[in-house]
Amino acid sequence: MPYDADDIRRQARVLLAEAPTWRLTADGWSQVAQRLDALMEAADRHDPLELKREIDRLEDAVATWRAPRSLADESSEAPQPVLESSVVLIHKFGGSSSSPGDEDEPDEQ
Repeated sequence: MPYDADDIRRQARVLLAEAPTWRLTADGWSQVAQRLDALMEAADRHDPLELKREIDRLEDAVATWRAPRSLADESSEAPQPVLESSVVLIHKFGGSSSSPGDEDEPDEQ
């Protein structure tokens, strides 16, 4: 099955733009940071299949480590390095870091 590189990059931008809204445990943020590093490496290799795999792995990490409401005291917002990596990747994939869903709209000037 061929992979549409533009669609994969769009999926990555949408997912990464949501990073500021995630609330994870400390272990979860550690896993997300590792997944972001792997996503950056896949992007640098320009391999759409590997990029899609890493996006899926990042989604799985977020879903697995999302803090349930009962553990709200053990969760936290995204650490600064995760936010910075997310922004770098969003730009690498051709988007802006404005808000989820806005990345395909041109900037008004």
